[in-house]
Amino acid sequence: MRHLQDERRAPRAGARAGRAGRRGPVRPLRRTVRGRGVREGRARRDRDRRRRAVPPVADLRRRPRRRRIARGAPGGGRARAVPGMDGGLIPGLPEGLTARGATPGDARAILGLVAEAELAADGVIEVDLADVEMGFGRPGFDPANDCVLVFERDLPVAWSELYRERAEGDVRPSHTGRGIGTALLRWTEARARELGRGGVSQTVTDRNVAAAALFRSGGYGVEWIAWILEIAFDRPPPVHPPPQGIALRAYEPSRDDRAAYRLIDDAFNEWEGRSSIPFGEWAAEVIRHAAFSPELSRLAFEGDELVGVALAFDYGADGEGWVQQLATKATHRHRGIARALLSSVFGAFYERGKTRCGLSTESRTGALSLYERVGMRVRRSYTRYRRDLG
Repeated sequence: MRHLQDERRAPRAGARAGRAGRRGPVRPLRRTVRGRGVREGRARRDRDRRRRAVPPVADLRRRPRRRRIARGAPGGGRARAVPGMDGGLIPGLPEGLTARGATPGDARAILGLVAEAELAADGVIEVDLADVEMGFGRPGFDPANDCVLVFERDLPVAWSELYRERAEGDVRPSHTGRGIGTALLRWTEARARELGRGGVSQTVTDRNVAAAALFRSGGYGVEWIAWILEIAFDRPPPVHPPPQGIALRAYEPSRDDRAAYRLIDDAFNEWEGRSSIPFGEWAAEVIRHAAFSPELSRLAFEGDELVGVALAFDYGADGEGWVQQLATKATHRHRGIARALLSSVFGAFYERGKTRCGLSTESRTGALSLYERVGMRVRRSYTRYRRDLG
């Protein structure tokens, strides 16, 4: 949940009202935050030496569009009760607002809310319909009970969801400052308690000062800092060949699915506090995502052994490529494999006509310098907040 602030905020200086800002040469899931990010670094035994393995950045990535995203949405209809509500009303909502559980048919309504909130906070839109629709298909996610929309008459004015211990949500900028964010924040906590979760984590852009203040006042502490990085292709990207004995090839669907999942999951599990996710959940969020591009993705092999993976997303007409996940096997790190994988993916995006490529990482990984060494620069920063529910 990134935009549940209770203060009104002005659009970013220079942003044109009513238009989606285009990003400069230097990104979010929304679920950049949901897609798991980039991993390369040392194995578990090296953590005490402050050179930690690189886990994903969850819940940050959302995609920009070059056109304004429609704000229209289905009407509120008859509100149905969901957990944490009383007769369809979330406790603490202002008078005149109603709430109901979501359905997949609400994807465009949620898209519009996220887009408006991103535009107000960052001056750009980082959301894509495919990302929202993917969220409804996650294993174990029950949208009727785990996702809620708030309406003023027939106008959607806010939404929120809880998946495992990750919450998201946005309030329409015209309706901030009325207590809606606080009510949704408390709803996610109530839902988490009902499901027996140990806490709730939410990610917010560092430009959204009001949302950060809401989290802090609500008892949330900082878990980590995350970054979106980008490399611009104003010229062909540098070529970094793989080390001797390592061969790269494109991803082959079905054939490579299980092996890629195992390598990525094992690498990410070195991150303290992270547990294995089921193959089905990973597949739904990554290789079954509409933007997944196997021909642009790369695998690294030493003989027949898979030792590295870089999975790429291509959002079509948009000018940016995206590295959704990057992982190197613990036994093969610090040999230049990750750099070679990135270099190959960058080259593939450049050949496809992309003008830039982005990815996400976070402060616990120690990987920021790796990406800066291959020519990437920080474009935006985010903070992950968490409240334990003891």
